[in-house]
Amino acid sequence: MNETLEVQKMNIPEEFTEASKKCNGIEIVAESLIVDSPMKFSTGANILGEIKNTRNSIQDVLKTPKKKAKKIHSNYCELEQKYTDPLDHAEELLKSKMCDWVTEQKAVEKEALDSGSSVPSIIPTGDNVSIREIWKYEVVDANKVPKQYMKIDGQMLNGLARSTKGAIEVDGVRFYKSNIIING
Repeated sequence: MNETLEVQKMNIPEEFTEASKKCNGIEIVAESLIVDSPMKFSTGANILGEIKNTRNSIQDVLKTPKKKAKKIHSNYCELEQKYTDPLDHAEELLKSKMCDWVTEQKAVEKEALDSGSSVPSIIPTGDNVSIREIWKYEVVDANKVPKQYMKIDGQMLNGLARSTKGAIEVDGVRFYKSNIIING
């Protein structure tokens, strides 16, 4: 099935069309370039400059329409939220009350079963809802949690590596230098 995109209904500025024509050509050149000499490295640097200029011109042309679209989207989201917030609250409230009742009924059923009686369950089934038992966690003493359940904070470690330039040591972690190419 073909979907018509809303983009087709927009007035696309001429400057965008000109800049967008360059994109595929730049990609083809980048894919075919083999960097194996200082001259080819310089060629790559020139292409990176062209990429940056083309990206900037596309972003500049679309900046104002994107800002307007974002504002419209934001207004619709606020309107939607105005009406769905009470629904979310009502849903959460009802589910909580229903879960509490189910928990009470299951306790009554278990108590009867433990005392040797057989009591039919009065918890309805169907009716657009289902009841599922789930398991959750609660940390009661973080110092006693086994190591394998702890998550490593990679963002924090990268920040530490940058700020100390690897001068600090962290057990089990190796800080190292790496090269990246910055366009611009």
